[in-house]
Amino acid sequence: MKRNTIVIGAGAAGLAAGSALRAAGQHVTLLEARNRVGGRVWTDRSFVEQPIENGAEFIHGDRAMTWRWVQGLSAGTVPIPKYTSYAYEHQGQLHSYQQALQWAGFQQVPCLEDQIAQADLGAGDRCLSDWLAELNLAPPAQHLVGRLFANSHLTEPANLSLADLAHEAKVHQAGHGNFRVAGGYDRLLAALGAGLPIQLNTAVQAIDWQQAPVKVVAVNPQGQTIELTADQVVITVPLSLLQQQAIAFTPALPQSKIQAIQSLRMGAAVKLQLVFSQPFWQPEVSLLVGLGAIPVWWAPGYQRPGFPPVLTAFVGGQSALALNAVSEAEALEIGLNDLCRLFGNHVPRQLFDKGRRISWLDDPWARGGYSFVTPGAFGARHVLAQPLANRLFFAGEATVTDSNPATVHGAIETGQRAAREILQSSGELWERQIRIGGDSAD
Repeated sequence: MKRNTIVIGAGAAGLAAGSALRAAGQHVTLLEARNRVGGRVWTDRSFVEQPIENGAEFIHGDRAMTWRWVQGLSAGTVPIPKYTSYAYEHQGQLHSYQQALQWAGFQQVPCLEDQIAQADLGAGDRCLSDWLAELNLAPPAQHLVGRLFANSHLTEPANLSLADLAHEAKVHQAGHGNFRVAGGYDRLLAALGAGLPIQLNTAVQAIDWQQAPVKVVAVNPQGQTIELTADQVVITVPLSLLQQQAIAFTPALPQSKIQAIQSLRMGAAVKLQLVFSQPFWQPEVSLLVGLGAIPVWWAPGYQRPGFPPVLTAFVGGQSALALNAVSEAEALEIGLNDLCRLFGNHVPRQLFDKGRRISWLDDPWARGGYSFVTPGAFGARHVLAQPLANRLFFAGEATVTDSNPATVHGAIETGQRAAREILQSSGELWERQIRIGGDSAD
């Protein structure tokens, strides 16, 4: 039976849900508040002569489902060797991976994710920092590991649920390594959503799901209030918008759903992009792990001949909040000071051409980077992901339960999961789809 679905949000999860439902012969409409698709995937072609990523930057894993669209587009990718292509700060100097291997305990660092999967949770959930302390790593290794984990999860190790990290490590199926899409990540999202009916600049304000059909109230590009109806609605907006009640629900969401929403956390994320007249870093180094104001710098031009000399600071958690609390000019000055400190000279300042700050905290339709789980809140993602009355379905990286949260491929998988739930609730056979949501990539 052909049914009508409204998908709220045209990020990775929303596009995946819409594509899968359309492939199953359903009628679908996507409502997107931004003036573009992609959500937290945001490729910019105006800042420098090559595509640069303001949001999600990597395909995480050589078996991640995003490769379906990479292969369909014959898109070029650049592998970023994890750990081995990094440089690490210790005692005021940068050290190669081979040099860092000489530090006591550093050999464990590349294996920590596998070790987390085997973590002892017999006494219940606890924080990552307690577990790291038990490993008895040498101070340099423990400090760097803490910085890497904290920054990649947009919070401090003391705020991270070991149970959630262990579960993710156990169900991880995306493979290894990180990869850039040479022509821009947005190409994959455009392929995923090709042909879908998407209404841009349309912000949803309220959902009445008391009875069928579900009523959705939104503001269109002309500033007019409009009302749409559907058999069911897929909600893919970032966690922060649910937490801040950007959408009013009638009736209110059940207390269990509200509790799950509020028990999860949205991490702060800021990027600085600094352009130089020429590179001053080693071409074999893809990423710098620092101990100063900027935890991580990476080179978007790594193994990409002709790419402008750019370094991107990726900053999460408290460091991101601090970087966002000052003016853009001051933030760039902080970045330059950090690079001069890391390299032990003023060359970065002398070669600096221009820069900018990308604040996901100030983005009205993200209000943060991505989600994480605090100690004791493991299971909240599962509760958030559950449908309500076969009318409201939830997707997005915060609802990932059996894959990798905070990733594009995880978000895509939740969109497909929501589509599967809708089809099953209406008696459709999901197995009828030969290429789930992937028909537009080739």
